[in-house]
Amino acid sequence: DPRLEEEHAKAGRTLLRRELVEGGASKSSAEKVLTDLNKTAIKLLGQVQRASVMVGSVTSVEVKGRLPLIQVRFDAGRKLYQLQHKATTVTLNQAHYEKLQALHARFGGQQQQQQQQAKNREGQDKKRFHHHLFLLLLRYSSLAGGTERGGGFQGAINEEAFEVLLRRFDCRMECFASPLNCRYPHYCSAFEDTDGWFGSLGSFFSFFPREGMYEANPPFLPCVIERMAKHMEELLQASDRPLGFVVVIPAWKDEEAEGGEEGKEGGKEHPAVPKEKAPHHHKN
Repeated sequence: DPRLEEEHAKAGRTLLRRELVEGGASKSSAEKVLTDLNKTAIKLLGQVQRASVMVGSVTSVEVKGRLPLIQVRFDAGRKLYQLQHKATTVTLNQAHYEKLQALHARFGGQQQQQQQQAKNREGQDKKRFHHHLFLLLLRYSSLAGGTERGGGFQGAINEEAFEVLLRRFDCRMECFASPLNCRYPHYCSAFEDTDGWFGSLGSFFSFFPREGMYEANPPFLPCVIERMAKHMEELLQASDRPLGFVVVIPAWKDEEAEGGEEGKEGGKEHPAVPKEKAPHHHKN
């Protein structure tokens, strides 16, 4: 729900107001921006809800009948794919294209297998893949502010760290990922409607495991981290089986970010990962 007046978004509203003021806006102008943004979000949400009623309840985006024409170009020199529909173009590199193609063949194709005839299946699968890929890239491009190529929205651990989690804890799933950066075939992500064709199980906050070990590397926002911690506590209390989470967050020291927790408490441990030779930092 994009509305900034909702309970779970109040912390985000406070954070956005603070960042606007820190960026030079007055308190009154920052509040006006939030009010206008909320009005626009409510208007757009109404349009989405009306469209949802027309097409029915769906868990993944799908267009019945003829698929829109997606033009695909490959720049061999730069190893980049461009997907274009009318005046809109999105771009991704060859490695991500091949990764998403494999995920879609495993998950997206299965959802349509019974609906397709044997003839022309390969060509139809490719068209369907490009259709779902275009929607996926358009969603994340919009999240990045409409830029053609966006950066990361959170920090990430490297392959060596994932290998340790797999070897020591049998950790095989991420709680906060996307089809673009997921390490494992199954993961939770923000957008089930576009990401489900590529293996996503939907939002972590709608995920209720009873056992297993999971890696959680959330966006570095206090409101998201607090909501994540609450959901994890509820899951741990409800389960009578082996269940655990490895959480990766910044080593914040201020009380607002950390919630006053230090060291070990209530069965939790907070080890600090040492910085490497070329450290990078994340700031609210």
